[in-house]
Amino acid sequence: TICSGTNALLTATCLIGTLIWYNSLSATTALGTGSYNTGNLPVTTTYYAACEQGICYSTRLPAVVNVNLSPSATASNGGPYNVGQTVVLNATGGGTYSWRGPDSFTSTGATVQRLNATLDMVGAYTVTVTNNLGCTATATTSLSIGNNVCFEPVRLTLVDADGTPDMPFFEIKDGMSFYEITGISTT
Repeated sequence: TICSGTNALLTATCLIGTLIWYNSLSATTALGTGSYNTGNLPVTTTYYAACEQGICYSTRLPAVVNVNLSPSATASNGGPYNVGQTVVLNATGGGTYSWRGPDSFTSTGATVQRLNATLDMVGAYTVTVTNNLGCTATATTSLSIGNNVCFEPVRLTLVDADGTPDMPFFEIKDGMSFYEITGISTT
């Protein structure tokens, strides 16, 4: 038994003559090497091995190929995320799930979480989905984490030239920098 979307390699040996494979649909279709692409659907097909010696053939020996349907795997995440958030990865398509990702990440389950997101977690996460027939498929999701760091507000006290404290209000925008300057004299 093999899984859909893979190749089945059929083997046989001829003591005399040349090996030729035939499928059950047409006795005249030679498959030569015995490699059969299973396609994407479950199917059971019988192939026959024959040894050709001139115009004579040996008895055809059957080889039955049972093809099981592979899962249809999907992977996703709820991002983009910011540093410190909980990352959630989701997969569908099978019975068991095995995840791999950046920063030596491994986990199992259809839905997994990574707590306290860091920039080391950015990148591709691949899940291998295995169905109850033992067939597998993989899917990948790309995780984005921003460095949206917020600072606590600060209270600024400005002193006018005459020594009176002044409490100004102004808008703080991205990219602004604040510096403390001490020991400046206006005289």
